Amino acid sequence: MENITAYGGRFCTAAEKETVSRKWRAILLDEAMPASNTAEGDALKLPLSGNYLLGYGIYAASAADMTLSVAILANGNAMPEFYISREVKAGQPFQLHDLGIYTLLAGTELELATRADTKGELVFPPGKNAYLTYLYLGQA
Repeated sequence: MENITAYGGRFCTAAEKETVSRKWRAILLDEAMPASNTAEGDALKLPLSGNYLLGYGIYAASAADMTLSVAILANGNAMPEFYISREVKAGQPFQLHDLGIYTLLAGTELELATRADTKGELVFPPGKNAYLTYLYLGQA
């Protein structure tokens, strides 16, 4: 087994409202987790090619009924393996999260993003309300 040489993540704790539409929009993840070999910023830039354990989650409420999609974007493109769509009801808090292993190249930039079938607004409560993490597992 290889040593863990790269890991990290970012999360959001701010209470805020974000507009969602049919286009992917990155969630602002303004807090850093403990990390090794991680670039700064909202996007996480992977330092090594190989297998990664990726995880994400959001906790929010919608201002209107909608079909909400959440995904990890790799270099701006939604990863089908980390794509979830759910019906959400106005004013009812919900959680969406996913975890999986995927092979990625060094330099890949990861972001957590949302989109919806109709323009609307997500309300994120105070506290940890969105996160994205990675853990390098070794070469493919």
